[in-house]
Amino acid sequence: MKSSILYYILSCSVILYYGFGINRLLTIKKDYKTYIKSFVKALLITASTTALSWCLIRFVLSALDIIEFYPVLTSLFFIVISIAVHAFIKTAPIDITEDYAVPFIIILISLNEGAGIVSSLVISLSCIFSFYLLGLIIFALRRRFRLFGQEQGFKSITYLLISIAIIFIALFSWNASWFTIGLNQ
Repeated sequence: MKSSILYYILSCSVILYYGFGINRLLTIKKDYKTYIKSFVKALLITASTTALSWCLIRFVLSALDIIEFYPVLTSLFFIVISIAVHAFIKTAPIDITEDYAVPFIIILISLNEGAGIVSSLVISLSCIFSFYLLGLIIFALRRRFRLFGQEQGFKSITYLLISIAIIFIALFSWNASWFTIGLNQ
């Protein structure tokens, strides 16, 4: 289980590996208090939706042999749980398309890649943690770039994208299996 957590936080960060959520990370302009509330909200939403959806898939949809409908039912669970959690933890006006796209995709990935309810929960929570950890790194990079000032020709978004590329290379450079292509034949 520890290896799964580290795998989905670092080496297979869903945000860096699949690429979704990077545009969301670059446009977040929240303070730290709102960011922590958003993190707690995402953890609650993903954990509860993943657990309920897994139980629905396992006990209802597989028994009826209609597993193909799980994304639709998961999205319904997701919307209801998101609205309920947002009623308790308010960060901003609710916007399903902006704030909840990444957690929903993470839920679908965890349901597809998890073998059981525990592994699905571990995957979804690790992916959410990875997203918000990368968000903290981007906050730090933004603050660092503000200290340097602006050079002519470069905007801070350019520096952020270059920094994300360097982080991506640092995390995935250990996988040098493409060096040994000729040895496997």
